[in-house]
Amino acid sequence: MQSEIERGNGFEWDLKIGHVKENELATMFSNGATFEVKYDQYDNDRFFIEYKRYNIQGEIELTGLSVTKADYYVLCKQSYYLIVPTQYMKGMLKTLNRKHTMGGDGNRTVGILVTESEVLDYCRTLK
Repeated sequence: MQSEIERGNGFEWDLKIGHVKENELATMFSNGATFEVKYDQYDNDRFFIEYKRYNIQGEIELTGLSVTKADYYVLCKQSYYLIVPTQYMKGMLKTLNRKHTMGGDGNRTVGILVTESEVLDYCRTLK
């Protein structure tokens, strides 16, 4: 980012950086990028990231993040969206040393609970 706009603090810099970010977002939405949106209704900072499930016969099927073809994985709460490149989400889940959680229909869905801050912290490390 600093290569595009000289770093500074003041209204003019804020205005310039705001325009750059507006253009980045507009490009993301208009260039044919695909999005998988996951809405979480609970009033907390956690998201359940699904990656497989057990079907009726008890066999494992890959689902969710494991099979998405979307360019961006969007985590949504009631008042905000986190738009994350899908490869970042996949990379983050591989690095987490966390117990898998069961949930969903009939408690057959397998995923990992992640917090908003974990997602943001991981993305910051990938500048």
